[in-house]
Amino acid sequence: MKKPAIIRSIIYTAICIALVLLDQFVKWLITVEIPYGHAVPVIEDFFSISHVLNTGAAWGVFADHTWMLSCVTLIACILLTYLISVSTHKWFTASYLMIISGAIGNLVDRIFRGEVVDFLSFRFGTYDFPSFNVADICICCGCFLLMFLVLFATKAEHKLFKEGSLAARFLTSDKKTEGDDAPIQ
Repeated sequence: MKKPAIIRSIIYTAICIALVLLDQFVKWLITVEIPYGHAVPVIEDFFSISHVLNTGAAWGVFADHTWMLSCVTLIACILLTYLISVSTHKWFTASYLMIISGAIGNLVDRIFRGEVVDFLSFRFGTYDFPSFNVADICICCGCFLLMFLVLFATKAEHKLFKEGSLAARFLTSDKKTEGDDAPIQ
């Protein structure tokens, strides 16, 4: 491993650890300061900080399937770690780092608490949006950045992954131009 690659790996690891620690610190603070099931209004009838526990994924999907969600998260983290290691595009790397940091933050909750602590609660009229946390924000921001990059910001000539990697082989497409299949005369 070249020296710049080692430094880059250290920086990526530090960013990931910092985001996970921020997530875990805020969740700990919520569990200490706000009793379970209670909420502290910040903007009346719109935004409150609450203490909610979620045994599922987003919107409570797969509730009480902590073991399965933990396995899927672990597999996703392994895949994202690989993509980070072969990525050549700094913004793609940033999106992967945000997603993996959020995934690890919620995985820590599932492993050590058996459920995820959520605390940001919004109400839109009569609709209560599902509560979420810092890890969820990291995952959503990373996914939105990734979607934006895929849809609008990447140029066809830019290589997204290191040459020869599995990601370069399977996740990029070589666009053929018309006439590529024509016989040579």
